[in-house]
Amino acid sequence: MTPARALSLRYSLGVLLTMSLFAACSGDDPGTTDPFDGEPAVLDISAISLGQGNVLDGGSSVLSCDDKIAVALSVQAWRLRPPGVCDVAQCGRVSVQLSDPSGYIWLSQQTASVGVTLDLSSFRGDHADPPLTSGTYTISAELLDDAGAPHNPGDGGKGAAEQTFQLDLPASCPVAGDEAAGSGGTPQGGSGPVADGGEAGLSGSAGSTLSVGGSSSGFGGSSGSGGSSGSGGSGGSGGLAPPAAGTAGA
Repeated sequence: MTPARALSLRYSLGVLLTMSLFAACSGDDPGTTDPFDGEPAVLDISAISLGQGNVLDGGSSVLSCDDKIAVALSVQAWRLRPPGVCDVAQCGRVSVQLSDPSGYIWLSQQTASVGVTLDLSSFRGDHADPPLTSGTYTISAELLDDAGAPHNPGDGGKGAAEQTFQLDLPASCPVAGDEAAGSGGTPQGGSGPVADGGEAGLSGSAGSTLSVGGSSSGFGGSSGSGGSSGSGGSGGSGGLAPPAAGTAGA
């Protein structure tokens, strides 16, 4: 092989190696590929629970006593990630807001999950400002890209969604620890058999379970104290004296 031919072959191999490395690096970079094959992102709100069931599908409109709203999101062709870790274009988080017909925004938060909990406890109670009232409310959701900008999915996509529903405040909410303990049983001891103690009193029944709405667990009531033992039965009366001896025969 002539020196010129050898040099040309080495040059060709070098070019092929460089192209191979470039192709490999490009293939390893997830930011240059589209895992969704051009499918536009779609966002929706699939369920809203105020305490029992999905209010969008006939569930209760009464807010649970823990003052929390559970929201379920539906996301397609979109990677949910916290800021700074997205590796594809269709990636980011979701902004969720609760507002009323006046446009006042009660809560606003961002999530990288399809499940969101809105805590309204700061708007409940005597000192809340403003206090939450029964009425119509709207939950809005919007896709945000890695930089925090609203994502426009283009034709066939859906980058924002909202659902309007009725919210009613509960008539009353029991406070944990205030439920009454079960009452003690009434002593049932009467007079028992001769020289026996009376029966022990019945133990108190367990306090009722405090049910707190929503998915939160209820608080168990305190069990009642046992009844006091009955008083001892009165002793039996003594037996009769034996009969007198018979008169001796004549």
